[in-house]
Amino acid sequence: MKQFLVVILAFFSIGVGTSYAQIQSGGFSPLPFTYSNEQNTIVGKRNTQPLFYKIPYNGEQDNKEEKTSRFVVGKSFAVDYSPLNAGQQFTTEDGTTIWRIGFYSPNAASISVVFDEFEIPEGASIFVYNPSQTNVAGAFTSINNNSNKSLPIAPFASDSIIIEYQQPATVTFNGKLRIGRVTHNAIDFINRSTGSFNSAEKCSPHAAFVEGVSNIKQATCLLYVTDNSESWLGSGVMINNSEGKPYLLTAAHNYEGTNLEQTTIFYFNYEVPKVDSLIRGSQEFTLGGSVLKAKAYDIDFALVELNQMPPADYRPYLAGWNRASSDLAPMVCVQHPQGDVKRVSTDNDNPLAVTYPYNDLLETKLADAHWKITRWEKGTTEPGSSGSGLFDNNYRIIGGLTGGNSTCNSPVEDYFFRLNKAWSYYSSESKQLKRWLDPTNTNVMYMDGRNPYEATPCIRYSNVQSADVMGKVSVGNGKTGRLSGHNELQYTEFAEKFVTDTNNYLYGVYIVPFIGKYNVNTPVNVHVYNGTSSPETLLTTVLFNPKTLAYQATSQTFAQTTKTQFLNRENYVRFPNPVLVDEEFFVSYSITYQPVDSFAVYMVNNRAIDALNTAYYKDNGIWKSFTEHPYKPMASSLWIEPVFQEANESLIFYPHDEDANAILFPNPCDSEIQVFRKETNTAQFSLFSIQGTLLFTISSIENPLTINTSGLQQGIYFLQITRDDTSNTYKLIKK
Repeated sequence: MKQFLVVILAFFSIGVGTSYAQIQSGGFSPLPFTYSNEQNTIVGKRNTQPLFYKIPYNGEQDNKEEKTSRFVVGKSFAVDYSPLNAGQQFTTEDGTTIWRIGFYSPNAASISVVFDEFEIPEGASIFVYNPSQTNVAGAFTSINNNSNKSLPIAPFASDSIIIEYQQPATVTFNGKLRIGRVTHNAIDFINRSTGSFNSAEKCSPHAAFVEGVSNIKQATCLLYVTDNSESWLGSGVMINNSEGKPYLLTAAHNYEGTNLEQTTIFYFNYEVPKVDSLIRGSQEFTLGGSVLKAKAYDIDFALVELNQMPPADYRPYLAGWNRASSDLAPMVCVQHPQGDVKRVSTDNDNPLAVTYPYNDLLETKLADAHWKITRWEKGTTEPGSSGSGLFDNNYRIIGGLTGGNSTCNSPVEDYFFRLNKAWSYYSSESKQLKRWLDPTNTNVMYMDGRNPYEATPCIRYSNVQSADVMGKVSVGNGKTGRLSGHNELQYTEFAEKFVTDTNNYLYGVYIVPFIGKYNVNTPVNVHVYNGTSSPETLLTTVLFNPKTLAYQATSQTFAQTTKTQFLNRENYVRFPNPVLVDEEFFVSYSITYQPVDSFAVYMVNNRAIDALNTAYYKDNGIWKSFTEHPYKPMASSLWIEPVFQEANESLIFYPHDEDANAILFPNPCDSEIQVFRKETNTAQFSLFSIQGTLLFTISSIENPLTINTSGLQQGIYFLQITRDDTSNTYKLIKK
């Protein structure tokens, strides 16, 4: 009997800049490690506890017979570490308190942590990073405070990690932090194929290449779940509801324990690009934590509400659902088999209503609570697919995967819990879907899916055309090096042009290098320009990767390191604030020369010279089209793909809610904005920066209320409106 829950203790190493285990704020960074030793900046040390703590992992502890429903490859451990009893603290000259704690576990492929107590004041920041500081999660700020008072952090591909908390002297209360769980991950998910990239069975096609699933694949995500003994992977799917809440449906056996949903990490957009299935998908789009709404083990369904709606640049989708029992074929399942990129299985026949036949996952089983897929026409399911959605012929969810026997050689007998059985079989709200998906009791049989940002959706834009071939292009003609990177000609900046119909807010960019060897002495920077015929007005610059430090476990000291790898994978660079760009704009990357041949990006290499060209390079300060290249003239496009949102006057509600209690107009705004509310009564209006800093709070009964925004800088803000015990938050854009 195949088991669908992959237990892992390692997953992704985030490749560029920061990872996003929850919504994180830009514009911050951890201090250099040597900062605590610079006595001219230190007021005083508050304790001298050891910095690093060893995780008590022993490979012999892996007992794979303990739980037959889980394939154990590593271990988690309950701990109790806080600024009160562990780590090192000091105070800087401006009164900021710094707390650091590190964990190491010899031969660990990665380490993850869970804060089971997390509540910090406005102005404070927390970072988690590997000792080389090539991967940095954060800044986590007061925006990340939640009702669970917890924070899960995604795994880091290192056997040593550091956590750093920064608390300014001016905060209103001392932060409450406690690390309650650490995980030794035993499999290297970066360099090994098992449970990693392209490890799934080859008969299941990549989601990017299957027509019709473009929306529902955006609803599907990978779950990383931990308890105090082990960690595992599953799949889940975001599901639509009349209140527009960020609900996610998965299998109950993914949450076989207490409060596991609170520390789950959800990975979105992990899929290969349609351009090339050998390029690993982006791993930066993650969210952390959720609240359990309903669960029934004998049906094997669980419904959770994410702690926040995925941001617009995640491009989420709330999948529709169907309670019908007939005329459902053909069927589609989108999944993350073995923790791999999204794959698809299809079946042309109607499923059969049956009782789940095995005893491996469900101790008690409700009769006829499952759909049986007799045989897949294409694809299969695997460990890690548990909880993935089964969709009908209208791409509406009818169930989720429990288990089965299918393989590529014998794609038969998979079982999905039935959504219509989970709907209201039990009267308790905590064991049914009806209360949450249809709270107003409309008794509808189905609901279509939707984009929660449908009024102003983010799109991923590409200049690559269907007939294009991406290549690793050399200069040639007697000159060494790469056309789109380090070469003998020593060109230092390369840009891609984008033409749209409107002004847009640029959230971030995908960049796909084929040489990604970072050198600490030659950093790569990403730039955004407005311009028509060439890059003209510089709008922003961000570092492609921060400078690095390496921890030497033997000497317990830090030293500079010179490189990290980004090659052959999508790297998403998310800007600290969305950048307002014109209809025509450019995204570039700049390099320096020492050493040669350390960075270059894939580019189209099969276009005719008179075809579309969107690629440019800088030669002695002058921008030129690649069609003018002195040694290799060609029409091309660089593999750079921006994610942007149309900048218009419509309401952008965050999180999205069709029944918003207020409207902000105009939005984007210039010197003022008006807030129209459904109810006229006294309310508190609090404006926050995108980093979570409180800018002002006022109380008013005015309706509409006019707010002066002339003093705000260009960017995104959040207006929180509180009345009685109810708060709603709206996104405000300043031009």
